[in-house]
Amino acid sequence: MFSESDRRGIVQRFTSLREKELEIIKFTELGDKNITVADKLFVFLSRIDSLATPEALQTHIEEASQDWFRRAKLPQERIIYGSAGAYLVLNGLAGEQTRLEIGDANNIQAQLKKLTGIIDEETLNKKGTGIPEIKEKIFNYINTERVFILKKRCEASINTILTTSEEIYNLVSKRYPENPEDAKRFEEDRRRVLFSEWWNHRWEEKKADLQKFYDSSVTNNSLDNLTENSATSLAKFKERYLQIVASEIQKLKEEAFRKKAIIFAANSFPQFDRMKANFAWREDLYGDISKLLSSIARQLAMELKDEALNLVEYMTTLLWGSKQVKERLIDKSEEYFLSKLENSLSVLFLRFARPVAEVLIRAPLNSDARDKIAKSLGVDIEIVDNYYTGEEAAFQVLKRYAKYGYKLLYHPDTRQQILGIKGIVAPIINVVTKSTIDVSSEFQSPQDDVIFEVENDINAFEEYLRAAIFEASGFESYCIQELKGLIDSFREKQGTWTGIANNEWLQENPLLLAEIPPELRSQESNLEVSDRLRQLSTALKICITYQNTRRDRFSLASD
Repeated sequence: MFSESDRRGIVQRFTSLREKELEIIKFTELGDKNITVADKLFVFLSRIDSLATPEALQTHIEEASQDWFRRAKLPQERIIYGSAGAYLVLNGLAGEQTRLEIGDANNIQAQLKKLTGIIDEETLNKKGTGIPEIKEKIFNYINTERVFILKKRCEASINTILTTSEEIYNLVSKRYPENPEDAKRFEEDRRRVLFSEWWNHRWEEKKADLQKFYDSSVTNNSLDNLTENSATSLAKFKERYLQIVASEIQKLKEEAFRKKAIIFAANSFPQFDRMKANFAWREDLYGDISKLLSSIARQLAMELKDEALNLVEYMTTLLWGSKQVKERLIDKSEEYFLSKLENSLSVLFLRFARPVAEVLIRAPLNSDARDKIAKSLGVDIEIVDNYYTGEEAAFQVLKRYAKYGYKLLYHPDTRQQILGIKGIVAPIINVVTKSTIDVSSEFQSPQDDVIFEVENDINAFEEYLRAAIFEASGFESYCIQELKGLIDSFREKQGTWTGIANNEWLQENPLLLAEIPPELRSQESNLEVSDRLRQLSTALKICITYQNTRRDRFSLASD
């Protein structure tokens, strides 16, 4: 086998193709898909001088030609027969070993003359051996035919490149425009769509995060159990309420006992008027209690406002610190929001606290005024009984305590008769004298009697504030309602947050950029694809124009 980059040659001895010849065909076909075996293969049927007759030679040539045409479409002019050994011997080029293997020159000449019918020795030496003929064909191939083969190969490669380029262009141009402005607009539209898709998915995660925060930090409950008392923020709200009540009652007592001396003195001429002083002291005390209730409502409103703002602050972090979140959720200003909460809490608080203050503070024990007040309030004071959670039996029925007062605590007979309980509660220390009061005997002075009565009514009022009014007023439910209202408002404003998300994205908020996919972080449009597409389009137009020009020129030359 001999070869160059664009031709192949096979020296064949046998009539039919053997394994080696078949491998060469396969190798040649795999080498270049654009050039066939017939385009670049030459076959030399060697050692014809070993055949006995011209008929055998003709049969050998025909069978070989047919086999090659069947397997590789090789034309007959590419098949040359002869004998390389005879060529070397007859032309005096053979070495000693070759002459020994081939034989005598006279015998070879005689055999070739017999097979080929060529008589002239010079012609026989050239044509009968086949070597000059195959050399001539190969040289002709190199000098002429090879140009067409190269042309065919190049055109095939160029066509492949053009076809592939056109396919790439057609495919990419469906998604990317060539015009820079169109490309920029297209890229911006694409990124907006991608951001919207990302935000829709992220919005669901934001809602879930908010719900988890609410469940863990506000109510500490599951989604289907939002109103039970096992809260974190709600527990703090109740705890703060108790602290506020204790603080305000302490201030009330200090103010009451400060005014007491003045009121007692004003009602002691010519001697101390017990009932008149009691009424006067209570009337002043009732005014202070009205202020106390307003103060408690305001402080509770501030606590709830802080909790609401804490929730809003978390919502703000969900939307990357956007200032618009608070503006959209809290109407007008914090003061306005606080005022709304205070008004609502005052309504709830006074609905149950005021009747208790009316019946316990407004009028003295065993007075007709207290009895009338109790009757006029009716079910308003009975409702409080349903919410009392304290342990002292004397306070379980408000109307009953209003009637008997401190006697239910410190008079053994009254306690036994009314409550069915033996003994009294722990002895009480007089805040003025710092001494233990034995209420089973008479007080040393009417002033002490009034003081003890009023002080215990204040204590009873505090007990109801602590153990009944919070639950009766529904403060916890109201707190949940307000906080859940913020949650609902946040969820309902999806359209608003979508706009804010877009604004924060366009303004390149770093907190938002840290969440979004990398391809959405840069606001600069990537026009590289469109620029390359435009270059490819220009190149294709030039190539197609050039091909058409060459084709037209070739057609004219052929004509």
